[in-house]
Amino acid sequence: MQLQLSTEFASILNGKNVYCGFSGGADSLTLLLLLSEAREAFHFTLNAVHFEHGLRGRAGVEDSLFCQDFCKSNDIPFTCISLNVPEHIKTGEGIEAAARRLRMDYWKKLPENSIVALGHNADDLTENLFLRLMRGSNVSALTSLSEYNETERVAIIRPLLRYRRSGIEQFLKGRGLQWRTDATNLESDYGRNFLRNIILPELYAKFPYGKDGISRSLRNLQSDAEFIDNYAATYYQSMNPELRNSWLNLPQAVFCRIFRLFLNEKTGRNIIVGHKLLRRFESMINNPPGQGFSQLIITDYPDFSLYIDSKSVFFVDQRKKEPVFWDLFKDESVNFSNYTLKVSVNPVGKGDGIKNAVFDSFSLKMPFIIREAQPGDKMTAFGRKSPESVNKYLSEANIPAPFRKSYPVLCDADGEIIWIPGVKRSGKYPARDSNFLMISCEKF
Repeated sequence: MQLQLSTEFASILNGKNVYCGFSGGADSLTLLLLLSEAREAFHFTLNAVHFEHGLRGRAGVEDSLFCQDFCKSNDIPFTCISLNVPEHIKTGEGIEAAARRLRMDYWKKLPENSIVALGHNADDLTENLFLRLMRGSNVSALTSLSEYNETERVAIIRPLLRYRRSGIEQFLKGRGLQWRTDATNLESDYGRNFLRNIILPELYAKFPYGKDGISRSLRNLQSDAEFIDNYAATYYQSMNPELRNSWLNLPQAVFCRIFRLFLNEKTGRNIIVGHKLLRRFESMINNPPGQGFSQLIITDYPDFSLYIDSKSVFFVDQRKKEPVFWDLFKDESVNFSNYTLKVSVNPVGKGDGIKNAVFDSFSLKMPFIIREAQPGDKMTAFGRKSPESVNKYLSEANIPAPFRKSYPVLCDADGEIIWIPGVKRSGKYPARDSNFLMISCEKF
């Protein structure tokens, strides 16, 4: 059997740095070989990455040596990454899930212009379908393996999805190549192995047409999923997810996808929305509190929370942000959390002290400091004689309570607060008739 990298990948790979996950098994060996043979024609650089998970003792070390020798013989740059999965498992996390998370952590650190190549094949699609059915997944999750996708800003290709495992092994035998076999794949303790070794062979023996039938169903399901996902993404762009009413009366198929888009946009993560999290959010949207807020902590991400009241949906990132030092005579703008501060010298018009603030440029000492508001912070507002708590100013400006702990304040070089963006400025450094500058703040 002859296999080759489809020309459909030529435009995707052109000029890219390709990192191929290489376990030494039949799938990854075939993929690495096809990529190696296509790298000149498709104009990309190729690197092989082997993960030693620290789970299989001597056998794992031998896999690493096999991969290293193959790459050396085929002039492919090789990197071995020791993950030591047992030492990095989180509470309630399985070994397979921990290994996936650690591998993804590595992929996320790759330089720009990189693509990750993985060796999933057509049989993995079927196994994935059954595993996701057991978890109650929607159609998008049932068909989540695709030839190209981006996960947590990592571009991933899976060129072997159109080939079955048996054809891949025939291809390697025809080339006279040996591959490594993970002995644990022959055990049926894990769910995927149980499906692969016991359930699916029995199913295909009873229904000989089942293998092709499942493949056709997967293609149909993927087409349906793409349509619904695209519709949800378009709808999300037109709505304001921070208004509670925007969530009301949405079809369930759209609601769950928009919720995931909202979380991923706010967190910068690829959050898998489980059934319980989705139902809690849906309940809070439909039954908001009469007063105050309901808090929803994002599963597995305790630093992120949603707060819902009768009108709004607030996302709060509770991770501590380090102060940012800003010399505005050298840099016109600076970012802090999801805010951008900009300066303009001798602007036309006067600042209102809320959306923007004007200061005497002669009196300023650099650098300014932008940090989060802290308990006990005080400021003497412009026009007032004595200092009052920043929290009081935030309350008077109707800043929701969940935001106040992480709200930005602008301090001078001495650490004194001179402006609470969007709220008030202090009476320090009052603007003169000339030589003044204006600072504005935008949220993004």
